[in-house]
Amino acid sequence: MNALLPVSVLAGSVLAIMQVLAAHDPAADAFERTGATLLATLLTLGVIEHLALVVPVRIEALWRLLDRPAPQASENSEKRPAVAIRGQLEEPV
Repeated sequence: MNALLPVSVLAGSVLAIMQVLAAHDPAADAFERTGATLLATLLTLGVIEHLALVVPVRIEALWRLLDRPAPQASENSEKRPAVAIRGQLEEPV
């Protein structure tokens, strides 16, 4: 672990909290609230990414999550719903 990680996580968290508080400011207009919300979201995602990169996860475990077989279709899922094309309701073929 890098010694700068706790500093960056703490700074990002504090800045994200400040942006959340700025977004809830009643004196702020819609533009300022939207900007503060977007900045808070990006800062929070950056902090989560920093923490996720430190967690020791084997790459095979990540691929195993994506390599699961698809669930089997049940009898109810075999029926296709009616489809609306050009404003007219057509029954499935």
